[in-house]
Amino acid sequence: MRARLVNEPEEHRWSSYGQYLSGEATELLSPATVLKYAGGPENYRTIIDRMQGEDILPEEMYGRNALIGGDDFRAKMREQVADRAMDANELPEYRGLRQVTPEAVEKAVCAAFGVKKGDLTKKYERGEARRVYLYLLKRRTALTLAEIGRLLGMSANAVATAARVFERGLKADGKLAGRVNKIEEGLA
Repeated sequence: MRARLVNEPEEHRWSSYGQYLSGEATELLSPATVLKYAGGPENYRTIIDRMQGEDILPEEMYGRNALIGGDDFRAKMREQVADRAMDANELPEYRGLRQVTPEAVEKAVCAAFGVKKGDLTKKYERGEARRVYLYLLKRRTALTLAEIGRLLGMSANAVATAARVFERGLKADGKLAGRVNKIEEGLA
């Protein structure tokens, strides 16, 4: 478009624009991730339209820590992160590789604790299941602290604090740590 070779992005022979709009995945392209960050195909179309003639960096569109690519690329990133000496689950780039849906976390926690879905989101519920749910939402989903807070009726700061306190408690309570690990293994 900027080089004025075509009038519309989908007209360019090597453009992935059409693939993103269709959501069709290939070994080189995983449109689902980009479309998720963009807010769906229509928002993606709007973003691309807005970008015409402007120099917008990808991190401005999708976030600084977005990991976008095909399965092979993601597998290679998993290998590289596995070689690091730190807890890779805390790296935003890696969290995207191990990401699960909030619904999967909810289902796993409910099954592990024998509670109902509504019990996890009750604002004044202080049970262990809710704390595990909060911790796993932060650790294993793409939800922001603010989104987790809205789901649980808390501020983003309260979510961050509760997750830190819970994590410290995990280090001191081997039984609880084992239970959380078992839930996480079921999410993998």
